[in-house]
Amino acid sequence: MVVKLLIAFTILLQIAFADNLKVLIQPLGSTETILRGVISYDPEDVGDVTYERTKQTVSGKACVGIELSGKDFKCMALGNLNNTASDKIVVYLNKDNSVRNLDYSVDDTDNVQVIRRDAKGPVPGMKEPIKLVDNEVPQEEPPKTFIQKYWMYIVPVVLMLMVSGGADPNQQR
Repeated sequence: MVVKLLIAFTILLQIAFADNLKVLIQPLGSTETILRGVISYDPEDVGDVTYERTKQTVSGKACVGIELSGKDFKCMALGNLNNTASDKIVVYLNKDNSVRNLDYSVDDTDNVQVIRRDAKGPVPGMKEPIKLVDNEVPQEEPPKTFIQKYWMYIVPVVLMLMVSGGADPNQQR
């Protein structure tokens, strides 16, 4: 008896915290939206996904999307629907478990995935900021002059000119 109550309670919790997402289609050139199916998933465990497809059939090019709050339709993909084909749907969720994007394609069997936004990767260790003494703000270095920047290249050239000397004074006459 207790086991049955526990199982019933866990099922009720799953249903209570599950999100239902209505997948709608809108044939091109039409303003009417048709229910394609309902995706049920648990935002905490996106591996537990069910998809119930309706019996209504539509063929041809159509816009596939979801129902937002109320009766608003948000088109997220264009697809070439076929009466005999099955749906492959991938739903991407934001951090707040709202739908960010929906990918739709035709497949051999119904296949639905719900992908939650990945957590951020590790943050690299950065240098610690300089601790200020007496709350002084560090001053920026003034820009260096040409000689200050390139003295190590200029000095060898000047030394070579000094050591090499001039022309022989006897040959100039």
